Amino acid sequence: MKKCNSCKVSVNTNMSYCPLCGDQLVQGEDFVAINFPTPKKYIDKSKKVFISRLFSILAVMTVLASIIVNVITYNDAPYLWSVLSLIAVLYVWSLVTKSILKKDNVAKILFKQFFYISLMLLAIDFLLTDSSHWSINYAIPALSLLICISTTAVVFANLLFYRDHLHYALIILLMGFLQLILLFFSTWNLLIYISSGYSFLAFIVLLIIADKKVVNELKKRLHF
Repeated sequence: MKKCNSCKVSVNTNMSYCPLCGDQLVQGEDFVAINFPTPKKYIDKSKKVFISRLFSILAVMTVLASIIVNVITYNDAPYLWSVLSLIAVLYVWSLVTKSILKKDNVAKILFKQFFYISLMLLAIDFLLTDSSHWSINYAIPALSLLICISTTAVVFANLLFYRDHLHYALIILLMGFLQLILLFFSTWNLLIYISSGYSFLAFIVLLIIADKKVVNELKKRLHF
């Protein structure tokens, strides 16, 4: 790398004269290229596999809990709603385990699927049974809890851009508010309290671990 004392610039050339002013170039300091590190958007694959396995364990626990609650409450509500809960858990589990290694906004996909499945469960409950409210009391809250857990797992499994991080947190918060609406129509509220409580707690945790950009973006959207 050569230097022009008149122009005060360094010139990467084999010429002896400055291309700007024509003065003679002198030998300057050697140019050292600086290689900036590539941003690491996602954590190691081994950690993602661990998160996926953890979610699988939580899915199994959710199914077992649904079966236990179904057995305990069968005399009051003689329906095998845990079968539908099992189908829903398997559906969400398959979706998450295939999407968790991708950078798509899985939270939006899960929320849409939650909306469609909830409509299906409500239709089965009120159109094909005697309206025992099993969909509101058990199935939908359990599905909401599972989706919130999976969304939280995706956030921890990926280092997200701050807008994506905010979208995930807001969807989890929205799921919590939707569970509170179910309280006006339910006859068994424990699972709804658990699901909504987890949603609000997860939202707070995501805000705590978020950087300042996420918080500032949230303030802008809420007009604070």
